[in-house]
Amino acid sequence: MAVAQASSDSRPSLLRAGLRDLWIAPSSQIPALDALRTVAILMVIVGHFSELGKAQFVRHAHFFDSSLFLFGWTGVDLFFVLSGFLIGGQLWKELKRSGTINVGKFILRRGFRIWPLYFLIVILSPAMTGTWSYRWGDWAFLSNYVGGRVEGGWSLSTEEQFYILAPLAILAGSRMLRTRGWVTVLLSALAVVSGLRWWTAHRLLHAGVSVASVKTIMYSPFHLHNEGLTIGLLIALVFVAAPAVFEKSPAHRRWVWGAALAACAIAVALRTENGIVFPFLALALIYGTMVLLSLAFGSEHLRFLRVRPFYTLSRLSYGMYLNHFAVLRWIGPGIARAAKVIGGQSALSIYLSLVGVVACSASFAAVTFVLVEHPFLALRGRVLPSRRDLPSTTSPGHPVATAAHG
Repeated sequence: MAVAQASSDSRPSLLRAGLRDLWIAPSSQIPALDALRTVAILMVIVGHFSELGKAQFVRHAHFFDSSLFLFGWTGVDLFFVLSGFLIGGQLWKELKRSGTINVGKFILRRGFRIWPLYFLIVILSPAMTGTWSYRWGDWAFLSNYVGGRVEGGWSLSTEEQFYILAPLAILAGSRMLRTRGWVTVLLSALAVVSGLRWWTAHRLLHAGVSVASVKTIMYSPFHLHNEGLTIGLLIALVFVAAPAVFEKSPAHRRWVWGAALAACAIAVALRTENGIVFPFLALALIYGTMVLLSLAFGSEHLRFLRVRPFYTLSRLSYGMYLNHFAVLRWIGPGIARAAKVIGGQSALSIYLSLVGVVACSASFAAVTFVLVEHPFLALRGRVLPSRRDLPSTTSPGHPVATAAHG
């Protein structure tokens, strides 16, 4: 009886803890990065909303050819930069502190964060997509090469491969390289990816493959689309190894603005030069610039970013990314029909539908966060505690640890 009573008492406690984690941000949180993460998930949903919108709002089909919808897909590259910064921050900090990296523990900690909800979605994917079959690429995190049933799973496969390769690579080079050496290595890695993209595109085009097909083929493989993750690693390296760069002195401010302007200029030049080889490098530079400026100036000059909805939506972004495809497919048409009752075939109805889809996706994500993600994060804190899980050793003033809800 006592055990049953304790169990029933723990359920509300877990529920309250999960909801509290969605509403109250840690003191070390970087609000500007929460805002960027929110922007990223909204961009992705807006981009995928286009198909539903064109089907439901025929008179305004041209509306979905605007930049707002056409460039929504690039939100994934913003996620890549943020993930690279998060993972890089953890790895560079551990290397600086201990001189090594516990690769197994790092991968398991990422697993507690990513795997529970992901594999739940894998199990449910036949019902969510209406295909009623599984693909082995989802289970092995290889859908970016062999395809899968989990919609959007290619990017999660890319990130999972990054979670394995990044700590191994950093550990392998830790005895030979210092900060400048790592900068050279990361810049060289970007050059290698561009070279691989050029070689792949040249081979496919020479074989008679259309430009559109070439772009599709080169979109998801890790070795052809990881520039955002690498740029995030580079920013994290500077942030951890040379924090003085982000100080508020005029000299450092000029350095940050100069680096930002140079990155944007290079991005535009690369994208103009070759839209097949350099599109993701250009996006990585632009979104890396946004992260760089957010770290340097966001908390001081953009105080409106501290509003809780940014934190909450950024916390829910993983669940929203996984569920919004199903929301658009199964619930989106009903939301659009309800919106048309209010506004007819008008722009107002389009925006109402979009808001409804986002709200529905966020609601489902909140449920899965409280019931799936948060319990496993709590279990991770007990089984694989890190320095930030231990009050006596946590450094709340260092923002890297919780920059993207690791």
